[in-house]
Amino acid sequence: MGERLSKSQRLEAELEDLILHGSYRVYDRFLSVSKLKKRYRASQATVVSALEHLEARGLIFRRSRSGIFVSPTSRTKEILIVSSASRAVSNELNQFSYGLGESPCASKAGWVTINCTAEDFEEYLPNLRIICKKLFAVVFFRCPDVMLRHHQALEERNVFHMFYGSSSAARQLNGCRRYCYNEKKLVAKALDALYEKGHRRIGCFSCSGTTFEERTECYRAWMREKGLSFSEQTVHILPDGEDGYAFMMKRLAGGDPGCSAFFCTSNHGLGSGLLQALRDKRISVPGEMAVLGVGDIETARMLRPRLAAIDIDYERDANALIDLFASSTEDGIAAHGPVLGKSSFIITPGGSL
Repeated sequence: MGERLSKSQRLEAELEDLILHGSYRVYDRFLSVSKLKKRYRASQATVVSALEHLEARGLIFRRSRSGIFVSPTSRTKEILIVSSASRAVSNELNQFSYGLGESPCASKAGWVTINCTAEDFEEYLPNLRIICKKLFAVVFFRCPDVMLRHHQALEERNVFHMFYGSSSAARQLNGCRRYCYNEKKLVAKALDALYEKGHRRIGCFSCSGTTFEERTECYRAWMREKGLSFSEQTVHILPDGEDGYAFMMKRLAGGDPGCSAFFCTSNHGLGSGLLQALRDKRISVPGEMAVLGVGDIETARMLRPRLAAIDIDYERDANALIDLFASSTEDGIAAHGPVLGKSSFIITPGGSL
């Protein structure tokens, strides 16, 4: 048998329920000691003890000569964001974390984010509920393999968790909750931008990997839908271990690449390498060749001309997740298939478009 609760503990539990599930809002004046004594027919010592515990837990706070008030931390819910990289080196993660825990939308909803790397998460997992006392969810940011590795352990601990990232990367996560941006729409938006600039001979520079291979297939499908011709000579796949710049220098040495624009499935190494190769081959950008790639990376902003980029609006997706969390129960966010988010995509024109 469990231990019987004391009078102050029972009162504390009742008052906690009143604060969290009653009509009180943040900064509302709470009941005074005298009113609590009368309502609950409790002694001064019992009421004071219960209030002291609630204050220590951050549910209420006192103002000298003003009374007791409901604390903003009483509404706080923590979201742990697990990622392969840290915020210090990932602009995408910065945008997503801001939208989920620091933006006006997040603050209003009471969400607070905690970031940790996959390595740190391994250490946190055994004591997750102790470290994050107000944990609502764990979001795995673009690291499906990490989520898959810990899915069963989190299920056993009854910790709500979900993946955020590419629809292609999420395919391995059957039975897991997923909120994804649509790769097909991402690629179509990029290619539409090149098409609107008058380009009809559009090449593709890609590499191996599930996400990049899917983007390449989306490119092929879009070209067919538009009735535009392309060949495997205009689809350049970077071999594993090779440098994007050196690879494109060799390709461009062969003469006409057969296109007036390139879509790069990533600006990391691919778009940036291509742009530098075009510059060194003295091919005018964007006059003779336009370049648009996925990812508004720091390197892209430093190149001249600046590398044009398309990227996911991570902050807007994060705000959409807040709405999803607020309007759904954990069971209401389906585990049987991915939720394809209504992602917005941002094109940063740059001088290469």
